[in-house]
This record gives sequence, structure tokens and C-alpha cells, in this order.
Amino acid sequence: MVRASPLAKESMSLDGTSALRWRLVSARSTEQRKLLKLERASHTATVVNGNIYVIAGRKGSTFYGDLLLFDTATHSWSILTPAIPNGFRPRANHTATLVGGRYIWVIAGSDNEKVMGDAHVFDVQTQTWTKPHVRGDITLLSRTAHSAELHPCDPRAILLFGGYDGAVFHNDLVVIRTDALAVERVELSVGGVPPPVPRGYHSCTAAGSRCYVYGGRTETGVVDASGMLAVFDAAGNRWLAPHVEGKWPQARSSHRAVALGSRLLIHGGAAAGEQTDRLADVHTLLICPHTGRLTWSRMDEPPAVAGSASNARPQGRSAHTVGQLRSQLSPKHIPKPTDRSSPHHAPKVVTQANGGPAAPTSGATNGNLSRPASPLREDAAAAAAAGGASRGAKRRLVPTASDKAPAQAQQPAGNLAMPTRGLRDGGGAAEAYGAGAEDDPIDLTADQLPDGTQPKVAAGAPSWVQHVPRTRGDAVEGGEPALRSDGGWLGGQRRGRVCSSMQQQMSEDAAAAEAKDAERQANQKLAEQQRRAAEELSMQRRSCEMTQEALRTANTELEEARSQLEHLQQDLVVARQQAAAHQQQQAAAARQAADRERALLQERELIMQQLVETGCKYQEQIKSLEALSGRHQAEADKYRRDLHAEAERHSEAAAALRERLGKWEQDATELTNRLREAAAQNQKLQQELARLQDVKQRLERDTSEAREAQQRLQRQMDEQVGDLARQRDSLQMQVTHTTTRISALESELRRTKDDLAHRDVQHAALLQASADKAAELAGVRELLRAAQQKQEVMRQQASLLATQMQTAQATVQAIANGV
Repeated sequence: MVRASPLAKESMSLDGTSALRWRLVSARSTEQRKLLKLERASHTATVVNGNIYVIAGRKGSTFYGDLLLFDTATHSWSILTPAIPNGFRPRANHTATLVGGRYIWVIAGSDNEKVMGDAHVFDVQTQTWTKPHVRGDITLLSRTAHSAELHPCDPRAILLFGGYDGAVFHNDLVVIRTDALAVERVELSVGGVPPPVPRGYHSCTAAGSRCYVYGGRTETGVVDASGMLAVFDAAGNRWLAPHVEGKWPQARSSHRAVALGSRLLIHGGAAAGEQTDRLADVHTLLICPHTGRLTWSRMDEPPAVAGSASNARPQGRSAHTVGQLRSQLSPKHIPKPTDRSSPHHAPKVVTQANGGPAAPTSGATNGNLSRPASPLREDAAAAAAAGGASRGAKRRLVPTASDKAPAQAQQPAGNLAMPTRGLRDGGGAAEAYGAGAEDDPIDLTADQLPDGTQPKVAAGAPSWVQHVPRTRGDAVEGGEPALRSDGGWLGGQRRGRVCSSMQQQMSEDAAAAEAKDAERQANQKLAEQQRRAAEELSMQRRSCEMTQEALRTANTELEEARSQLEHLQQDLVVARQQAAAHQQQQAAAARQAADRERALLQERELIMQQLVETGCKYQEQIKSLEALSGRHQAEADKYRRDLHAEAERHSEAAAALRERLGKWEQDATELTNRLREAAAQNQKLQQELARLQDVKQRLERDTSEAREAQQRLQRQMDEQVGDLARQRDSLQMQVTHTTTRISALESELRRTKDDLAHRDVQHAALLQASADKAAELAGVRELLRAAQQKQEVMRQQASLLATQMQTAQATVQAIANGV
């Protein structure tokens, strides 16, 4: 059983249900909207000053390279850039990160043919695109399905993790410094845990000074439970081992996550196993700001609505987007539908309203390093504005007429959902493009009363009762039982049929019935309180047992720490002895310097006395002696400086020893932690090794079966190739025979043409020779006509043979292609 922490209890509503709810409303229909291609996935959606910038994406095998804008104030779509310039190739699975609240950095991505490794920048103020020249190893940017987040410790740097380059998955960290236009790999510090397994299609969310990597896919499928969550400490440049409590969510990839103060919201994704399984759940990862302990919870899961939950909630989806819009959590879903057999990507926007207070936009969106405060308790004024005249929790099936939700909800392609009026000041909302065109625009707002306010219900009724059914004559709010009108209880308007005594009797009966109902409700409330008290007592007992177990573990760790402290104290004694020896050496050197200085002073005095006695007689000797004295003084000063420098070195050495002692203590603590982690990792590796051995055996069996099948197919292919070769030889022989016949016919045709030419010459000679040769000429003409008919027949035969030859060549070519 998982205990709900105080953080989780404060985030729940009065009746224990989630304070979040989904809503779906309509966007304005414009002329330009008809040209939009909103049905897409694997795109990006960046929130800037209340506007949502949608960049690129894909629908099936069609990739887009455009920029769309959704204005949340007017609920309208527009096309900013039909085709992004500067060599921007249509892509998907890229990232878009807002830097400084003005520049959107679009990095990498892929299409069906290529994995990109470029960067493009969009200026929100000037509405222009640029392609910066990034220095460094530009190949580090060649990846897709990666993550990009503003560096928690440097708002001008973008931190990339993981992804896929077309050959392998990555688990490295790359930083892009937008101020220096440089890219480099992050060098990890000593003392952290190993990096997580390589992955793509994951999420990386910054909260405080840490980044939380969750889910994703590898070469073998979705990341398993042992490596599902990883924590990167950006301040120390190292990976940390997360300490997580609560029931883990289902493993997934292509999901989306967003930070809300000290908790992370995770929505949707593709589950492990079947690719058609798309998730629609909401999980919360609570982050303790003091200890860093993590707790999984379902407190932000919107409650189901009886009779319309399937229509009200977004369908299961993946490859969508999630962002925070002002005080609203905005998942903008343009996802793959639940049914992968359907090519439809419905362009819907769904909002999820948050019952917590308004939080500023995260640093990953506006460039602000600080993170929003934890939105865990609903403000009373905001709840009163959201609730209005309502009493208790309510659910409306038609959107209310307000400045954020039109009174009549339509259902064209591209519906939008926005929060109610009361959520602008105290709530958040999530926007998402839905997964099915059949979703109805249903408002699932679950308003709450301010803290300490209870709905007005009948006396004695429990606080969670919203409405007490009453018939005619039951007590109204704050008054006595209402008397029925004369004859009204009979269903007609006949007056004077009921006397005052009967009316009084009926009033007494109604009061008695009401008293019984109140007593019954009070008993139910008492039983419920007793049950809750028993559950709370059981939870406290379990908590006490867990505390005792933790105390025993802490005592064991304390004993180990004491033993390590004794060893460190021994090392400290040795270090102190070494420091004392260094101090003694320093004192001896100082005494030697003092003795040398005294000797030099005495020598100088002696020389001065000799100089005074000799006077002018030894003037030149005095000058030489003064020079000698100066040299001695310089030597003494130099020796004094050397001694001072040596003393400083000894002091630095002592400080270094103290620093090394402190590091030894830290290393001892880290070594203990690493030994524990290594033991746990060793156990996991043994389990993984056993699993891999099983997989290896299965693969060997599959390989042998595949080899046998390949041999059978090879034999069949050899037989077919032999048959085709024999058919090809036969056809080649037929082609050769046909070619020979065609050659013979062509030769005969040439001879016939020569004969015709010769006879034409003879005919011309006969015509010129004599007219009396007419009879002979007529015979020659008959012979000429017969020869022409024969020539025509031979031409037809030649044409037929040419056609047969072409058919045979086509057949041979088809057989050759088939082989």
C-alpha cells in the first residue's frame, strides 16, 4: 500500500478526486484555416506570450516544413511561414526550444531518407528565420527523436540528450551555447552513477537544477522498468540514482511531460508491446524539494464522467505535444490515432484545467532560470470565481458562455478546448490536438469550493452530498417544511378538500421522515469517519513500521560510518604529525636565518670599525668594503625571501593536506554509496544476463530454423533457375532460326529489286527502240505486274517475321529479368 504524502494530499480536491479536468471547445473558422494541415504528429509546439507556434511534423510518410500560429486570445489559426527558408528540409521528431523569450531554436530531426544535423532560429519579434553557423563538432547535432531542454544553470544554453542517428541510439549529453554559437559534449564529473541506457522517443524535463529523463525506446523496444527514470544534476554535471516510491506507470515512449512547480505531469505515449496500444492516462511524479525523493501518484488523473467518459477524454495518443500556457497546462495534441489502421490524424486541441494556483511559464519556454512555485493548493478567490453560484462539485455537458468558451460548441475539424473564466486566475489548462474526429466538444470542468466552504444541503447531510432529492412538502434551504397548497398534493386545483389538522399531520410526518433521513445520514457519516480513522490508523502503523525499519537501517549505516570515521581520525593524526614536522622544519630554518643575520651584522660592525680607524688612508678599501657589505646585504635579503617563500609553501602544503583529508572523508562516503549501488547493479546485471541467455537460446533456435528454410528456398530457386535457363536456350535457338530466315528473305528481296531494276531498264530500251515491239512489251508488263505482286507478298512476310522476332526478343528479356 502506498501512503499519500502531505504534498499529494494538498494537491487533491475536497472529495479526494483530481483537480484537473479535460475540456474541448471550438476554434474560430477562418478562410486561411481551410488551407492549414493540422493533422500531423511528431511536430513541436512552443508557447510564447500566449501564442502557440507549431513547427513541421508529419502525417504518415508526408513531412511538413511550415510554421503555424494559434492565437489563444482570438482562438484562430494562421500560417506564418508556408515553407521555412534557408534550406530547411521538411522533418519530424525534431526539437524547438525557446531561448530568452524571443528565439526558437529548431534542432535536428529526420524524414524518410535522412537524419538532419542542422539548427535554425526563428525570431518571434521580427518574424524572420536565420541559420546560425555553429562552431565545434557539428556531427553531435545529427540525431532525431532526442530531447532538448534549457540548461537549468545557464538559460542561454540548450541541453540535448539521447536520440537516434540512423544507426544507433545515444545516451550522451550535448550542450549548445547560443551566445557563443558553439556545440560541445558535456564532460561528466567523477562520483555520479553511469549514464542511462541509450534511448530515443523519451522525455526530458527540467525542475530546479535537475533534469528528469523518463521512458523512451531502444533497439530492442521500450526501455524496461530498471532504466525507465534517470536524473541528471546539472549543477554537478553528474547522473544520480533516483529514489522513487509509489506504483510505477506503464512503460512507454513518444509520450510528453511538463513541469508544474515541484511535480511532473506525464501524459499519453505508446505502450510496450503492441504498437497499436496508445495511452491516455495522466501520471504525476512528486519531487520533494528538500530531500529530492520522488513519488509516483495518480492524483492529477481527471475523474471519469458517467455516461460520457469515452467522448469527453482525449483518445490514446503519442507523438503529440504538451506545453504550459500562462497559468494553464497546455498539451497540444496532434497525435497518431488509437487505431493505427486509420490514416486520420484529427486536428483537435484539448485543454486540461488545473485546480492549482497560477504558475509562471517554465524556463524552457521563456528563458527564465527560476521554476514556478508548486501549484498544490487552490486559491479561495480563484475557486470562488470558478465556482460562481454553484454549490459543491458539478459537471456541465455544455460549455458555458464566457470570453474563453463560446455558448455553442461546434465540432468541425480542428476543435479547440480552452479553460473557463474562473481558471484564468487560479488554474491551469492543457491543450491537445485530439485523436478522433468523433469526439464531442464536452466540458468536463470540475469546479471546487474555496477551502473551508461547504455546500448548502439538508441539515445533517454529509459534506460530499451535492443535492438531496426532495418531494413536495420537504424542507427547503434554511426554512420549515413547505406546506402543500390546498389540493395540490392530489395533483389538481380543487380547494377545501384538506383540513388544517390533516395538513398539520402531514407536516409532522414530513418532519419525522426528515429527522429519520438526517439520523440515517449522520450514522452513515459517523461510519465513514470511523472507516477513515481506521484506515488512517492502519496507515500510521505501516508508517511506524517503515520508520522503525529505516531507523534500523540508519543505525547500521551509522555503525559503518563510525568505523570509517575511526580510520579517518587515524589518517588525521598522521596528517597532523606530518604538519607538526613541517612546522619544526620551518622553525629550524627561521633560526638558521636569524643566526646568519646576526653573524652578518657583527661582521658589518667589525668592518665599520676598521673603516673608521683607517680613515682617508684606506678610502678605496672603504669603497670596496661598502660594495662587499651591499652584496652581503642583498644576499641576506634574498635568503630571507627564500625562507619566507619556503614558509608559505609549507603553509600551502598543510592546507592541501587538510583539503585532502576533507576529500578523503567525502570519498569514503561516496565509496560507501557506490558499493551499495554496485551491489544492486550487479544483481540487476545477473538477472539481465539470465534473460539474455534465454534470448540467445531462442535466437539460436530461430537461426537454425531460418537456415533450414533458407536452404529449402535455395534448392527451389536453383530448380527454377535451371528451368528458366533451358527455356532461355530454347528461345535463343528460335530467335537464331528466325534471324536466319529473315536474312534469307532480305537477300531474296534484294535480288528481286535488282531484277525489277534490270527489267525497268529493258522496258525503257524497248519503248525507245520501236513501236512494233508493243506485243512483246505487253507481255513484259504482265511479267512486271506478277513480279510486283510477288514483291508485296514477300514484304508482308518480312513484316510478319520482324514482328515475330520482336515478340521473341521481348519474351527473352522478360525471362532474363525474372531470372
